[in-house]
Amino acid sequence: MRFRRKMGELLEMPVEVTSDLPKITMSGFDEVIIENFVGILEYEEFFVRVKTRNWQYHY
Repeated sequence: MRFRRKMGELLEMPVEVTSDLPKITMSGFDEVIIENFVGILEYEEFFVRVKTRNWQYHY
């Protein structure tokens, strides 16, 4: 992890590119964009659960 972070800093890359953290963007009530995730575990009309490398997120 340190190596990736140092290389990202050296190459001036955004943190989202070099980390395993998901990027979540919400646009109002109708749209959610989730980047850098492993898979969708559960999806319903008002509920989404996604798996990342280290966490599970519930929306």
